[in-house]
Amino acid sequence: MCFQNSSIETEIISIRAGEKIHESLISNDELRNTFEKNEDYVIIDKQLQDSGYLDNNNVIQTKLDYQYSSDKVDLLTIDKLKELLVSEKLI
Repeated sequence: MCFQNSSIETEIISIRAGEKIHESLISNDELRNTFEKNEDYVIIDKQLQDSGYLDNNNVIQTKLDYQYSSDKVDLLTIDKLKELLVSEKLI
């Protein structure tokens, strides 16, 4: 990958043994404790659920019915990624 107008040299290497290609963010086992708040997923343990936390923090049980992982989401285009990095003042 090369960045336009960059003097940084990069080297493309192959995947290494044991290296992950995708990351699991919410496993199937965690789905029962997964809630949504605005646009975020929140995993709340059973003890906190029983304490009334859910009622006071405007969270709802997720509608996800499958593991949430990086291979199941749409990839950003290069232009969209650049736009996001600029808007967050990261570049």
